[in-house]
Amino acid sequence: MSEPAVVEPEVWAARRWRRGVVRSVTDDGHHGFLIDDDDQFHYFDRRHLLGGTPLPSTIVWFVSRPPLIEGRNPVADPVLELGAAVSCVVTDVDGTGDGFASVLHRTPTPAVPMRGAADLEVGARFIGRVGGADDVPHVRPVEQP
Repeated sequence: MSEPAVVEPEVWAARRWRRGVVRSVTDDGHHGFLIDDDDQFHYFDRRHLLGGTPLPSTIVWFVSRPPLIEGRNPVADPVLELGAAVSCVVTDVDGTGDGFASVLHRTPTPAVPMRGAADLEVGARFIGRVGGADDVPHVRPVEQP
């Protein structure tokens, strides 16, 4: 597993999590489109997915990035599927077990709120289940590797 990349906080201002719904996925699961809460279509491919290939109508959270080709749809990268199990590392935790985690991925991901991790310290790795409401995903540890 790769180490999470460090990204300056001001960079994340333009990279917030958005909520969407998968509209279509190719038969081989390599490519697809999702639509966000503002009715904007976003392209994704297998490299952008965390936790498997979502089926149409699946709720996801994602970060919007510029189109790969001018005039095309923006790219959703990374994409977190509701209920998926993802590899994470704790970046901040308080005494109640709430804090933040980075999802381990090939590109930097914005921090994801973390719930129920009172026994984990900063830097600990865990497998988390993706949950959330509105446009804010969260992860809850289900096991430690």
